[in-house]
Amino acid sequence: MLKVFRRRQAGFTLIELLVVIAIIAVLVAILLPAVQQAREAARRSQCGNNLKQLGIAMHSYHEVAGQFPISGGVTIAGNRAWEAGNHRKGSVLLKLLPFVDQGALYNKVDFQLDVEAGQNYTELRTKKIPTFICPSDPAGGMNSNNGNALSNYSPSVGAQRMINCAAYPGNHFGNGAGEPFSNRAGDISGMFAMEAWGARVADVSDGLSNTIMVGEVVPVCSDHTNRAWWSTSALWAATTGPMNYPINIAGCPGNGSTIGCNTISDRATAIAFKSLHVGGAQFLLGDGGVRFITENIDYDNYQRLGDRRDNKSVADF
Repeated sequence: MLKVFRRRQAGFTLIELLVVIAIIAVLVAILLPAVQQAREAARRSQCGNNLKQLGIAMHSYHEVAGQFPISGGVTIAGNRAWEAGNHRKGSVLLKLLPFVDQGALYNKVDFQLDVEAGQNYTELRTKKIPTFICPSDPAGGMNSNNGNALSNYSPSVGAQRMINCAAYPGNHFGNGAGEPFSNRAGDISGMFAMEAWGARVADVSDGLSNTIMVGEVVPVCSDHTNRAWWSTSALWAATTGPMNYPINIAGCPGNGSTIGCNTISDRATAIAFKSLHVGGAQFLLGDGGVRFITENIDYDNYQRLGDRRDNKSVADF
């Protein structure tokens, strides 16, 4: 009688399958952080490139207007007198639109009218500008509370002393007592002011490479309908508060709050620069260079970087 031999069917046993799954899990655990780090490195690089583009735009504007952009001006070549109330003329970033490939949007704005109302508001409110958005911010350049388009980059008003904020690390520079929220051109230590003034290259006596022009912010706290990249009074930050320092709703640095983003204040010279990059933030310097500055930078040195004309030497950073 012939014996019948049956071939064993190929396949995984349960134990073999579990071993394979375990190996895959280990590989994922090893590789996933590396993938995430690579993605963040790419996002940070794009963020730095955005700041470089802003630097080119700033200096292109300066060539045309003879100064860096102001908040409240009418046009590049027009009247630059500050007009408040119903005649708000838009932010520094709004003036840069023609230099970041957004000339068509700029031309739709009627600067004889309030930028933050009527047809201007309708036209600008939801327009996200890629150059103004850090790809590391999950908000994606939009305030989910009100639909306003935002910016992750803020002009610097420098090292402005705040006498009405009781609990922050202090400030050796700025206006001194009596000018808690001064934004007058003569008082401002930075390269921008809320009023109709913007520094010229000649005004930066400390040197363009030693002065912060623009830095990162995380602007997602405010639900005010007129606080966006185009708003006259929205985009202000200072070196007064240490980088990535918590702030409270009132806008004072470090009153025990753990809020991880920037609230908005009409006189936001207390608002600290912040980023979603680990360990610090990226800054555009006056010469157009971009630097990642650690949040552990010496506080006095950080203040000197914010000041365009204190005539103090800046240490390596």
